Amino acid sequence: MNRSLEYRRWVSLVLIMVMVCTLLPLNRSIAAEDQAEQNHTSFPSTTEQVEQVQSVINNTYEQESVVVSNPTVYLAGDSTVQTYATSKQPQAGWGQMIDRHLDEKVKISNQAIGGRSSRSFIEQGRLDTILNQIQPGDYLMIQFGHNDADTKPERYTPVPDYKVYLKQYIDGARAHGATPILVTPVGRRDFNTTTGQFNISFPNYVTAMKEVATQTNTKLIDLSARSVAYYNSIGAEESKKVFLHVPAGVYPNFPDGVVDNTHFQEYGAIQIARLVAQGIADVQIPLSEHVQNLTVTENTAVASGQRAMEKLNRGLVAVKSKNGIYVGWRMLGLDANNIAFNLYRDGVLVNSQPITGATNVLDAKGTVTSVYTLFTVQNGKETSVSTPVSVWQQQYKSVPLQKPADGVTKDGVAYTYSANDASVGDLDGDGEYEIVLLWSPSNAKDNSQSGYTGIVYLDAYKLNGTHLWRINMGPNIRAGAHYSPFVVYDLDGDGKSEVALRTADGTIDGQGKVIGDAKADYRNSAGYVLTGPEFLTVFKGTTGAALDTVNYDPPRGTVASWGDNYGNRVDRFLAGVAYLDGQRPSFVMTRGYYTRTVLVAYDFRDGKITKRWTYDTNVGNQTTYTAQGNHALNVADVDGDGKDEINFGSISIDDNGTPRYTTGLGHGDAQHLGDLNPNRAGLEVFGVHEHKDSPYGMEVHDANTGQVLWGVYTGLDTGRGMSADIDPRFPGEEVWAATITNAQHVPITGLYSITGEVISKNIPSSTNFGIWWDGDLLRELLDDNRIDKWDYMNNTTTNLLTATGSSSNNGTKATPNLQADLYGDWREEVVLRSSDNNELRIYTTTDMTDYRLRTLMHDPVYRLSVAWQNAGYNQPPHPGFHLGADMKQPPVPDIYYVQ
Repeated sequence: MNRSLEYRRWVSLVLIMVMVCTLLPLNRSIAAEDQAEQNHTSFPSTTEQVEQVQSVINNTYEQESVVVSNPTVYLAGDSTVQTYATSKQPQAGWGQMIDRHLDEKVKISNQAIGGRSSRSFIEQGRLDTILNQIQPGDYLMIQFGHNDADTKPERYTPVPDYKVYLKQYIDGARAHGATPILVTPVGRRDFNTTTGQFNISFPNYVTAMKEVATQTNTKLIDLSARSVAYYNSIGAEESKKVFLHVPAGVYPNFPDGVVDNTHFQEYGAIQIARLVAQGIADVQIPLSEHVQNLTVTENTAVASGQRAMEKLNRGLVAVKSKNGIYVGWRMLGLDANNIAFNLYRDGVLVNSQPITGATNVLDAKGTVTSVYTLFTVQNGKETSVSTPVSVWQQQYKSVPLQKPADGVTKDGVAYTYSANDASVGDLDGDGEYEIVLLWSPSNAKDNSQSGYTGIVYLDAYKLNGTHLWRINMGPNIRAGAHYSPFVVYDLDGDGKSEVALRTADGTIDGQGKVIGDAKADYRNSAGYVLTGPEFLTVFKGTTGAALDTVNYDPPRGTVASWGDNYGNRVDRFLAGVAYLDGQRPSFVMTRGYYTRTVLVAYDFRDGKITKRWTYDTNVGNQTTYTAQGNHALNVADVDGDGKDEINFGSISIDDNGTPRYTTGLGHGDAQHLGDLNPNRAGLEVFGVHEHKDSPYGMEVHDANTGQVLWGVYTGLDTGRGMSADIDPRFPGEEVWAATITNAQHVPITGLYSITGEVISKNIPSSTNFGIWWDGDLLRELLDDNRIDKWDYMNNTTTNLLTATGSSSNNGTKATPNLQADLYGDWREEVVLRSSDNNELRIYTTTDMTDYRLRTLMHDPVYRLSVAWQNAGYNQPPHPGFHLGADMKQPPVPDIYYVQ
């Protein structure tokens, strides 16, 4: 129901009058004690006072709770509860995180502050501040004890007096028609090596609070017991990740590091808040109905069902546009649904009210010299979350490159370099992406083509153009689209991304150290490398130094066993990242897809590469699984068990490396996996197929079962296919293949709805990449250096952007260096190289949107799509939820931030 101000005032007045009549002796007692404190006399705790208070406690009246639909929860407590500014990151209190476990109808007013005891909080007027605001139907949660047990005179509160002060909070809340909830003090990291268990912190105060709860009939959450049980479940070592144990040089706010066994890191605060929320649910009060998003924690590195995810900053971006300065920023994956923002231009507030809608602003008063800063707004207070940013003078950010010098092959052919495929990761842990870029020589070859190629290089750049390192892949790694897929991801959970790829004798890491034999050269007269060792190396993201190198598996073996003897099919490689345990990332390296197919899963933990499993179509009776791979792969949890599966063309491989199904439709060049049809459960796959005898040249199948939902027979090599929501008249995404005609040149295919209904015989001019660019929820089309929009009423495309002076890659494939949600709100950026290869250009939209969504990079399926995008024939990323017309608000991603 809606609150009535008059009703609330009436209830408060009546209850206050009752309390004044009933509790006057208690109030006088406390007032006297306050006066004594002000006169610098010792704090009294007489038997007479305690007996007087006890009499009142035992006779506290029973109160009928007022129930409202949108209550405010006030928090009174100490530094373990309080909200911290970003200048203190990663330190956080559980009160800072509790809102993510309560629905949008509940408002949190966190009044907790460090260094306060139950006594000093009252003496400083902080309880009065709460009682001046609290209303009937609200809640007051009270957690004290850490500072009450402190020996400092301004904090110390003897146990009998602690009980007196707790009663003040209870009575004050009830006097205003609110419900008090006592919370026993959260446990410290106090491990007993003798018992192998954690000690209970402040046991006398815990007992005292329980006694008060019983005597006053007040609901109690035993956070002391819950937290200690949690610590015991994860162990002493893992508990360090809950508390503020920070090494030197990791966090700017703690440059020298810190070891703090009382306060929490953000992840720990989330876990304690989860315990508090579970306690709210268990006490069975009206507030319990608002509890949500509870997950049982199994260890501190990851929570059960949660995935480790990089912690990003707000990605604040300001761009000159026609009507002012466009400003956009990220809503992060774990932001509260009702998070608000304030935007400042040159120190002046731009918005009149905190921004609770879409995370973009068009500032008509901004200029090209303006500087913008973003603040979050929590409980009416600002917290700085961004460093100031200046305005881009054009619609792209320039990232200067250091192009490698031209070269000459061993047979005397000259070659130059172009900036090719790229990926991103937070290499240094600062919350901003860095770019890892592959330099491709102009004589790069398809596997079917003979000839020598130039050296392949891998560079890393910060977004300001700072060159971090260069890896020289050496003479034994051939250049071409299928030879060197690379993985950029935080593989070991240290908050910084690593780089993993296939290496060989002569590869030189980012610090100049050679892997293997520096003099070895295994190239044959046709330019192929069909002998010699192959390695798998993980490189350090910050320096490019090789961290560990092992033999590459799947190995080459006998070349002819892969389908030919000259080196084409043996060297078809793909790579990706998958959460095979549902919690931490593994990476998958593959070989072959035209005939034999092998996938090998690896972990990188504690500085070492270890093999998780191997899948090989040559092992066992798996003839129906051969020749089913594509030039790319997809990764997603398709069966709902929390663990990722590998969608490898027409086959599906389970998280444990066992085959799940094959559609038998054969090899293809393009495939799209996501929630393509929001009206049916689960995820779908749209793909095209190369074999002329395939029952379907294009089809949609269930990503979990492999059941073909519908398809179109073409009888031809159907090479390109695209899936995107481009027409709001039809639910879900639309799909199409590049124009296929019969012998009479009559089109066989057209534009289809996701259920197979023919929408039009005309298809968009682009069958390449999709990109969310303008302000609506439909997806636009990216091809070469153009972004176009499908005009569904007139069956044609209209141009939105032509990136003059920028070029795409991979010949007729015309793919970008990278497409991903790199800046600003949820819409995507496209990275293209300048035509002279002297810079990368990161293009971002300046179109306003009214839609508020979290950054796509915190959606697990989308983030993994970006990780595998550079492999083989690049494909656009898709999220794990439907993003399109009439979409539902997607759930909060089941992730936690790695720091």
